[in-house]
Amino acid sequence: MTLNGSAGDAAPAHEELRKPPEAGGHIERIEFMGQSRDTYREHMVRYRFALDAIPNLEGKRVLDVPCGIGYGSAMLARKTGEVVGVDISEEAIAKGREKYLEQNGQRKPMSNLQLLKMDALSLTFPDASFDAVVSFEGVEHVPDPRRMIAEVRRVLKPDGVFVVSTPNREVTRKRDGRPDNPYHVQEFTKTELEEMLSPQFTHVDFYGQQIIKSGSEWKRRIIEGVKTLDVFDLRRFIPEPARKAVRQDIYTYGEIRRVLESEGERPSVWVAVCS
Repeated sequence: MTLNGSAGDAAPAHEELRKPPEAGGHIERIEFMGQSRDTYREHMVRYRFALDAIPNLEGKRVLDVPCGIGYGSAMLARKTGEVVGVDISEEAIAKGREKYLEQNGQRKPMSNLQLLKMDALSLTFPDASFDAVVSFEGVEHVPDPRRMIAEVRRVLKPDGVFVVSTPNREVTRKRDGRPDNPYHVQEFTKTELEEMLSPQFTHVDFYGQQIIKSGSEWKRRIIEGVKTLDVFDLRRFIPEPARKAVRQDIYTYGEIRRVLESEGERPSVWVAVCS
């Protein structure tokens, strides 16, 4: 299964990146606002992947957790019966409701979309409430990811599908032994992710996004070494076209597909389809 980002996608430039709130002692997902077009496309490619990964999507009830402001939830809602997006950030949910659930210029409110403030570790839905659940870049933000996955399994119907993504700990940068991303409580290898998912799901199929090309690992290590030494962030003065060319030289960029691990490929992000 392979999907690619569309050239027509544009990041919502009118919004800005904010630090997520703390609630219940843990930090949830970053509210997606105003990031680069490449980053925005990476997120949207995951939702497109979910559209293909969830069989017979039309008429299904889908949960998106965490949903941020609901940009992916809205995409899913255009293709299925009902979508419920939940996020612990009250501000994110308020912005999403304003954007998608209220009259907004020519855009009419989406009648089959709900956006609710809720903790991913304590979902308030009854058992077997959803045909499918998607969770993109969520499990690394909670202190108890096994509990979150158990909650997903509980609200999912027995024949439901769970599509989840998370950064690959073998590739992401570290600082003092912890994730460099300050919003991540912990990150996972494929094996660690599989160990969390397998007790809850019979079938777990893995795909990768932003895959390091075979033979390019040494280039990635050099780039990461330069980033570590560049304490003054001087690389920000390198023109974006040059930085993009380097990224494209190292990665098969953006697409989601099977990873040829036997040939030395490794993704920056693991994507699992569970049933």
